[in-house]
Amino acid sequence: MKNRNLHIEITRRNEPSNDLEYWQSKTPEERFAAAEELRRHFYVMQGYTEIPRIKKVITIRKRNADTF
Repeated sequence: MKNRNLHIEITRRNEPSNDLEYWQSKTPEERFAAAEELRRHFYVMQGYTEIPRIKKVITIRKRNADTF
């Protein structure tokens, strides 16, 4: 895991934030990387020594002829 210099800003709930603008300015890859980092931090806080992989689940279902 990379070491990063984090900037933390404390704001009040009733103050407007620019979170939406910030995340919209990021590429999809940067957003995904941030979500993955948060997922890893969550598991570390839960006491996991090894981060579980995301499960890939595929469900195949038959369509009814009258669905269309």
